[in-house]
Amino acid sequence: MITNIRVEKDQTFKLSEGKNLLADVYLPVTESPRAFPALILIHGGAWQAGSKEMYQDWGPYLAENGLAAMSIDYRLSSKNNPTWPGVMEDVRDAYKWLVANSEHYHIDTSRIGAMGDSCGAQLALLLALDQPGIKSVVSVYGVYDVAAWWKYTQVTRDDDPVGNLFGKTPSQAPELYKEASPTEHISRFIELNDFNCLMLWGEQDTIVPAKQSRDFFAQLAETPVNVEKLVIPDKGHFWFTIFPGIPGGTLKDEPNRNVAPQVLEFIRKTL
Repeated sequence: MITNIRVEKDQTFKLSEGKNLLADVYLPVTESPRAFPALILIHGGAWQAGSKEMYQDWGPYLAENGLAAMSIDYRLSSKNNPTWPGVMEDVRDAYKWLVANSEHYHIDTSRIGAMGDSCGAQLALLLALDQPGIKSVVSVYGVYDVAAWWKYTQVTRDDDPVGNLFGKTPSQAPELYKEASPTEHISRFIELNDFNCLMLWGEQDTIVPAKQSRDFFAQLAETPVNVEKLVIPDKGHFWFTIFPGIPGGTLKDEPNRNVAPQVLEFIRKTL
C-alpha cells in the first residue's frame, strides 16, 4: 500500500448553466515512472441529490492502492428542472477533462474505468457506451431499466425522481427512457472491445429493487461481456458510499470492509 497520496479538491472540469462543476482528484505519490490507471467516481442520489463527497473514503483508498480517482459532481434535477441529457453530457465532459489533463495527473489513458452507485451506476455504464476508452465499470445497485423504476417509484415515493430527470413520463417520451436504460443496450455492450463489469447489489434493496440488478446481470451473462457479481444477501441500498443523513457507508463499515478488497482486485485485473 502507498503511504502518501495527493488530493486536489474542487477542480473545475466544466462550466454548466453558469455554475462550476467540480471534481476531487485523488492521486498516489510514488517514485515509479509508470502512469496510473484511473477511475471516475459517479455518485448516486436519484439524479437529484448527492455529491462528489460521497466517495470521500473510496478516493483515498484507491489512491493508496496505486490508482488515480476522480470523484465528480454533475447537474442535479428537480421538479420543473429536467437535466437529461445534460447530466450525461456532464459525465462525458468529466472523462474528457481527465484525459486532457492526463499528463498533469500522470494517468494512463488506456486504463480508465468508472465506478458508480445507484443512478451513478447507470451513468457509469452509459459513459462506457459513449466513450469506448472506459474499459471497466464497477456498478453498484444501479438503475438499469429506467421505465421500470419510474413505475416502481410512482407507488413507493412522492418525489418522482425519474419524471424530474426527463420532465416526461415513459408514455410521453419512450425514446428517452430507452436511451437512458442500460438494459436496452445489451448489443452495444457486446460490441465494446474488452469491456468488463463488476456488479454489486444487496438482495434486500427496496429503493432500487434487487430484481433490476439480477435481471441486468442475467442479460450480460448470456453475452461475451466479462461480467462478475458480488451479492450481499442481508443488505439493501445506501451501504457503498457515504450518503448524508444515513449511517454507514465508510470503508470501515460492513460490508465495505470485505467488499473493498474484492472491488480492488477486479479493477486491477481489468485495467
